[in-house]
Amino acid sequence: MNKFKVIFIIVFTCFFSFCCIGYAAVIDDISVTGNVITEAQEKVFITDAVYSEGNSTGTLSSVKYLSSIMNSTINLGNANNAKVTIKVTVYNNANEAYGFNAVKYGTSIDDYSNSNVEYTLTDLERYSPSKKTGTVVEVGAFHTFYITFNYVDGNKITDTTLTSILNFEFLPLTEITEDVTVSTISGVLDRFKEVLNTTSDYNTLINQMNDTVSWWESIMSGGRSDNSYIGTVVGSTTDDTGVLEGLFLGNLYINIDGKKVDVTIMIKRENVDNNRNTGDSSGNEMSIYMTSANLTTNGVQVPCYAGVFTRTKDSSGNYSEWDIVGEMFTGSATVNGYNGTGSGGSVNTDTWRQNDANGNRNNSATITVAIDKYI
Repeated sequence: MNKFKVIFIIVFTCFFSFCCIGYAAVIDDISVTGNVITEAQEKVFITDAVYSEGNSTGTLSSVKYLSSIMNSTINLGNANNAKVTIKVTVYNNANEAYGFNAVKYGTSIDDYSNSNVEYTLTDLERYSPSKKTGTVVEVGAFHTFYITFNYVDGNKITDTTLTSILNFEFLPLTEITEDVTVSTISGVLDRFKEVLNTTSDYNTLINQMNDTVSWWESIMSGGRSDNSYIGTVVGSTTDDTGVLEGLFLGNLYINIDGKKVDVTIMIKRENVDNNRNTGDSSGNEMSIYMTSANLTTNGVQVPCYAGVFTRTKDSSGNYSEWDIVGEMFTGSATVNGYNGTGSGGSVNTDTWRQNDANGNRNNSATITVAIDKYI
């Protein structure tokens, strides 16, 4: 073997080894400035990720990216309303259109280091094959979106820094599966309607929701101090979970692509439309939230499905049956704490709130807004 061949083999081997570790290196070593060679990646990948805006004390400490993965560190500082927004641009170098599928992340603390920080996406929506809606990046096109980080519920804690590794997954349109729809819910919504309209089942549900403990007891030994909701989420008591599983008769699963997937539910009692003549005797609607995702990592977004149920009262004081308002909501919600334990996760039920022109929350929009207009 001549000297030239030996050198070539050594160089090629080094290059191949570098490529194999490149994916992991984005976490520790690679600091890309945006000069990405488009010919090197035959899919949608990030070409730029820069600080866009913030308020109060929010700052972006660092941002790196490789392929569709962004590794960033932000610091929100001492103000409860602090936020940091990153502007992300992607490019489609494939030979077909790609749609946005999901933000994916690992389960270790290194992937999302602060459960008290959540994020929202602007100009980036999951593609729906049936509705033909959502974010699509055509061949040879750029697309820009924004990710904004802020404190969960505007409550600052001691740890003000978040380091995250997020994968913005884009797939060919033919590879994106449909979201769960009303027709594929395996008994959960229908059974919930039965529970609400069957006196004995309804009383069992309400009595368990009302079975709360003091705030101090909830911190020390678990249990809910709030009777406005109940769930089988992380942090639920055995009694809460047992009652709900009994009421739903083993139907706590959803059918996705013909496969049964266990589902976590939370039921919330709230006067959504500010009308005391709808819902229960106090004007409260009953909403059910469902997800098949793991809820142990606060601050991240997970797929979530929700239905708001209410009933009306006529002039004689007689109530109609409980029934779902409009269609089931589909989308994603932020994981946050479940009241009572100080740990574990629930879903943020404000996901479907709309804000008015002054930025204030408009409760009634939850049950009047169209399915594709939620925030």
